[in-house]
Amino acid sequence: MGSVIFFSSCVWGIRYWDDYREKPLNNILESFSYPTVIYISSATTNTQTIHDSENINELLEFLSQYQVQKLKDGPGLTGPIFRYSWENEKGWRGPVVAMLWINEHYMLIGTDYYKVLNGPIDLEWLKEFNARTNR
Repeated sequence: MGSVIFFSSCVWGIRYWDDYREKPLNNILESFSYPTVIYISSATTNTQTIHDSENINELLEFLSQYQVQKLKDGPGLTGPIFRYSWENEKGWRGPVVAMLWINEHYMLIGTDYYKVLNGPIDLEWLKEFNARTNR
């Protein structure tokens, strides 16, 4: 009985450590299925839809340069915020949905807050990307 409790504690400890350690953003995004559609929304524009795999890859490549660390308590997001969500061919079920809210220093991915460690995030690039892909 004691060995089961010890083993369970070790597994929980490793998972906790892994959850809150510094990691590349793409490690987190890879837990979601690869997107076939990305939706971009903001307070100032209508929702736009990206189907083009080249643009999807470009956005994911841009985001992959950032290192993040999960926070226990979220600070809330203020200032300019970019919102992205995506789905794959399975639609809006299960781990296929990713919802990202991004500002210069923090991200909200699903219900988890992350601090950007090698930021600030280049919001100008995101703004230009959104404008360029808005067709």
